[in-house]
Amino acid sequence: MANSMVLISNNPAFFSLHQEGLELVKLDGTAYDVVVAGRDRIHHGWTLLNHPLYGNFRPYHQPFRSLLLRSPDKPCDFVLDDLSLSLVEKALEVYMSCSDRWLTPGTSPKSMYDDCSVLDYDLMKETLFKEGIKI
Repeated sequence: MANSMVLISNNPAFFSLHQEGLELVKLDGTAYDVVVAGRDRIHHGWTLLNHPLYGNFRPYHQPFRSLLLRSPDKPCDFVLDDLSLSLVEKALEVYMSCSDRWLTPGTSPKSMYDDCSVLDYDLMKETLFKEGIKI
């Protein structure tokens, strides 16, 4: 499907989101897993629509991550988006530089879990709104 979008997230706040033209990939994993899944799509011609390190949170500050990507116009004849790939590869380097300190949904203190979920959700709202996705 040309010009469709995908939201890849490990944030349960997005798990009930349904909209035509939007695929929701719900990951039960780390924020790193979200960025890897985004990178894999970029390798197939998808374009990143938000920065993978939005909010300037290090992996040990925020257990949730959400990425919005747009499909290539012609899936069989795409051009790799160098900017998207560069952004996601640099984000993965940041994650790996502090892999011993990642904050994950499963290890987040309950007192932080809900706040971190809301923060990720709020930081994504503008990107989703600009792309015509109603939340």
